[in-house]
Amino acid sequence: MKHHGSRLTVIALSALLAAWLIYPPEERLKLGIDLSGGTILVYQATVDSGSLDPAADDPNATPSGSAAPGSLDDLIVSLKQRLNPDGLKDITIRSAGENRLEILLPRATPEEVEDIKRRMTDVGSLEFRILANRRDDRSQIEALEADRNEAVLPRLRSNYLFVKLGEQLTGSGEGVSHTSTTLTDLSKNLVRNAYAGKAKLRITGTRPGSTRAETQEFAILRNSSNTFTVKGTIPFEKVTSYELRYIPSEMSTTPDPSDPQSPYVRRVQRGPGHEEFFILAKRDRYNVTGEYLRSVRQEIDDQLKNAVGFSFNTAGARRFGELTRQYQPKEDGRFRYMLAIVLDNVVMSAPFLNAVIKDRGIISGGQNGFSNAEIKYLIDILRSGSLPATLDPNPLFEETIGPTLGEDTINKGVRAIFVSMLLVPIFMIFYYGRYAGVIAVFALALNMLLLLAAMSLGQATFTLPGLAGLALTIGMAVDANILIFERIREEKNRGAGLAQQVRSGFDRAWSTILDANLTTIFAGLILLYLGTEEIKGFAITLILGLIWNMLTAVVYSRWIFEYLLHKRWIKEFRFASVLTKPSIDFLGLWYWFQAVSLTLIVVGLVAVTSLGGRLLNIDFTGGTLVTIRLKDQSSSLENLTATEVDRVREFLKLNDSQRIAWVREQSRNLPDVTVETLNVERPSNQTKAKADPATGQTPTTPSTETTTPGTGGGYRFNIRTTDTNPQEVQARIIEAFGAVLERPAMRFGQVEAIPPADSSNPSSSPSSRFAGGFAFPLNVSVPLAPSRVADLFARILGSNDPGPAIENPESRFEIVRATIEADAGPDTPTTSLVLRTDLPPDTIRPKLERLVTDVPNTPSLLFERLTNFGGVVAGETQLLAIYAVLASWIAIAAYLWLRFKSLAWGIAAIVALVHDVLITLGFIAMAHYLSVVPVVSQILMIEPFKIDLPMVAAFLTLIGYSVNDKIVIFDRIREIRGKSPFLTTQNINDAINVTLSRTILTSLTTWFVVTLLYFFGGEGIHGFAYCLVIGIVTGTYSSVAISATVLAALLAKPSPGGKAKVESSLVKPTASNA
Repeated sequence: MKHHGSRLTVIALSALLAAWLIYPPEERLKLGIDLSGGTILVYQATVDSGSLDPAADDPNATPSGSAAPGSLDDLIVSLKQRLNPDGLKDITIRSAGENRLEILLPRATPEEVEDIKRRMTDVGSLEFRILANRRDDRSQIEALEADRNEAVLPRLRSNYLFVKLGEQLTGSGEGVSHTSTTLTDLSKNLVRNAYAGKAKLRITGTRPGSTRAETQEFAILRNSSNTFTVKGTIPFEKVTSYELRYIPSEMSTTPDPSDPQSPYVRRVQRGPGHEEFFILAKRDRYNVTGEYLRSVRQEIDDQLKNAVGFSFNTAGARRFGELTRQYQPKEDGRFRYMLAIVLDNVVMSAPFLNAVIKDRGIISGGQNGFSNAEIKYLIDILRSGSLPATLDPNPLFEETIGPTLGEDTINKGVRAIFVSMLLVPIFMIFYYGRYAGVIAVFALALNMLLLLAAMSLGQATFTLPGLAGLALTIGMAVDANILIFERIREEKNRGAGLAQQVRSGFDRAWSTILDANLTTIFAGLILLYLGTEEIKGFAITLILGLIWNMLTAVVYSRWIFEYLLHKRWIKEFRFASVLTKPSIDFLGLWYWFQAVSLTLIVVGLVAVTSLGGRLLNIDFTGGTLVTIRLKDQSSSLENLTATEVDRVREFLKLNDSQRIAWVREQSRNLPDVTVETLNVERPSNQTKAKADPATGQTPTTPSTETTTPGTGGGYRFNIRTTDTNPQEVQARIIEAFGAVLERPAMRFGQVEAIPPADSSNPSSSPSSRFAGGFAFPLNVSVPLAPSRVADLFARILGSNDPGPAIENPESRFEIVRATIEADAGPDTPTTSLVLRTDLPPDTIRPKLERLVTDVPNTPSLLFERLTNFGGVVAGETQLLAIYAVLASWIAIAAYLWLRFKSLAWGIAAIVALVHDVLITLGFIAMAHYLSVVPVVSQILMIEPFKIDLPMVAAFLTLIGYSVNDKIVIFDRIREIRGKSPFLTTQNINDAINVTLSRTILTSLTTWFVVTLLYFFGGEGIHGFAYCLVIGIVTGTYSSVAISATVLAALLAKPSPGGKAKVESSLVKPTASNA
């Protein structure tokens, strides 16, 4: 009794632990962008000048240049590996216009989004440099000290470079404001979160009712371009000043010039109260970088603080040994060299070299060491390698988006999945009785629970079509139970007792279940190792699901059966039956099978070839992205016709779900459209201050702004299409949406004179370029980028309508934002602009009136973004996916060769898999032609399906399902053959007939589920389900019609009574062996 009790306890604890890991599900289970929305980020990519680029030698130089197309593709691959190495997080990265990347993140906490931003913008470049000193490099240092202009630097670049030592920020006066947890300095323009968790902020101020100044130190939780959020409460009523000093290596910024070991440090003023420090390092021929790292790990330094340990590979150890050997201590150890460990061009530590170091070392985190989070971050970055190009730390564009599928589509999909999950258990209980059926359902539910728990631990993201691995796991879990129960039925038919039926049923089914699951797991491991991020997500889900399947369906189920038998609750197994004793000569029909298969394959390939690239979805081809803004309840309906007003009012009656569906419907005149809802959400604590249009000066009084969809900003959507012609897309959008598009309206205010420049401080005012000129405030109804308005106004100034044309118009004016906002760039869209010019008001005013007229009628201003973007799966990535699938097939063939002692078994399985893929691909292509046949397309709901990432997942599911089906038959063939060295056609026919009941049950169960998803799951999974509806039929057919006949052609001999011995050609069975 104790034996059974402990087993039940293990089962109960497994279920409780899994339930605890996924509770509450809304927090622990993350949904993908298609289900929950997320964040869009757009970054500018530039050439990675790095510390080895000559431009970086001059600390005053700013890295410039743009990423070459090849490096941009390499950057996308590297970012995917860094952000989503296991393919479980549903992160989309693709090119978006020239030298720009678009990243789509699933909905996450602000902290998670900030962490991903940091991972994207940190290059992860590790270098080891010997610092220059005043003994060996005295003349060069003296030259730099004597001449701080750029004349000296070019002569030194071949042998020296500057690396960043750190920086210091200070601020005081009226420009500094604070709350209980934040400090803002509007004069700063900082890299977001550059100091979070790294530096301390020293704040000086006075408490309420006191005039005595105090200074306190605060840890920085995060920082924006001009605001620090600190840990703890700032107790001061008035802040008088602050200081932030960030020197990771804790080296002195004022080294002693009389010490020959002392390095040379150069100070650079980056802005008001912002000073950076650079230290001179030597170039060397060894060039030891992170490229040579073999491993990275957490260690403890000599001060018992957290540090990052690293080891080099053979080449790196040789280079590092030669470098440290060259710079050994001199003068009996009185003179030592400093080795700088440089991460992303910042010196992390610079210890003295005392001995030769070859293959390992540590990166220390200074006096306090690295935090656990920082350690994990550094290890992840170093393991993923440096990026081939850099991203500007501040995103050009950042938005939150709604679910890309739409609420109605999501609800349909979820309902269809729920119903299918409910019907499968009902069928199992009906067919296999209350005991066996209920145990199968329990095992299936526990399998899903354990899989969800594992995915939750791995912080995986669930997408609606991305549940392909889950769907295959369910199918194979059901199949495992059917295999066991059919074996129990056979034992019952032989007259065995209840206990023997269970024991033999599980024992005999185990070999087949093990082969089927291990074959699929090995294929999944190959996909995991070689596949793209999207394929890796499928592979991990599948592998985990199959591991749990072998535990729940085989081990836990058996324990429960044995417990029920021990309690004598099971008296008899009562199973329904489909086919009792079929006796079909399948191999005798091989001519018909061959004709059917060849016909379908040829017709399908003709359809595929004729469609060409039109068969691929936007995930592979890329296309055009346009951001539109539609009218909301606050929009003006002036100057519209009665028909247009009615159309707008009908649109405004729609709810959120209906609205996105309406946008999709209106976009049907574009090919392959996807729609994303954009939400403008700005935190309420963001600082905004309005500048005086005449002077350009900005008061320091903070204000607050919150913008939400449909409250004056219009309803905003991203529309993506495979049409790569932006002008054509623009024209079709205008035609389709008409009056519902929100057209910008502009007005300008009274002219104001700009005061003359302050001769004592010419750069003090942002308007100094047009000092003594004139300013016009401009207000627009929707946010517009200043540069786009300036482009239009430059064309108007350069034309002779109205008034004479102005020469060099771009140099005669500027249009800029009239406000300064935290984290807002100079070209961030806004509704408040200011035009400054040196032209007389009488000249400018007619041109401004023309601008007011042209703004609503300029197509380019109707769209916030209009740009081409690349596919999610680039050309090289497509090849990688194909290689991964081919390698997985080789793994399947190899495993079957090992298990069945002949390569013929693997060849038979692979031929059938290729057959299944080709026929399914052909049916996808033929759907393009069937979709134009009215009755057929309406009844069968056929559309011109295209291959996208969800459909790739469906193909992978099909391959896994199909190989499982074939291994079941192969295993029974091996069992029927027994110890005979020969395989006969009768053996193969008998195996197919014996397993036919199981084949039909498994196939019908799974096919019913995907058919339900196809007809009722909504458009989000329509193509995915179509692929599986065709694929399951094809896979079942090929198991009996293709793999078996290929196996017979390669191995089978005629059955007793036959005349010929068959080695390499198929024998048509005779009457005697049929």
